[in-house]
Amino acid sequence: MDKELIDRPRRWNIAFIRQFMMAFGFISSIFDYLTFVVLLFLLRAGTDEFRTGWFVESVISAATIVLVIRTRRAVFQSRPGTYLLMATWIVAGITVALPYSPLRTMFGFTRCRFRSCWPWELLSASTWWGLN
Repeated sequence: MDKELIDRPRRWNIAFIRQFMMAFGFISSIFDYLTFVVLLFLLRAGTDEFRTGWFVESVISAATIVLVIRTRRAVFQSRPGTYLLMATWIVAGITVALPYSPLRTMFGFTRCRFRSCWPWELLSASTWWGLN
């Protein structure tokens, strides 16, 4: 958390929160539709590939978003707490490893074809950082 928010707590601005939720929801929906297009039409993913790609993209994006929305500053100007950063990396690592683990069959996942799947995942997650 940013020092200035700890030193002097602020009241919640409901209008700002409502506006943020509308904008964030819209942007999130755009990412969802782009992911559908990439997985279905560009990569021609089958059911298991789609499920895997959607899972990885969704979890990595959500973990990235937590780092972005935790501060009012630009994401690179405010260092997240050690535990939050560690938890984010652990979640991302497990998410990426799961399709390659023996547990993949339990979830109906398949190994992503590196050349086609991972560039989209990385682009999607890094774009959230850029939107901050």
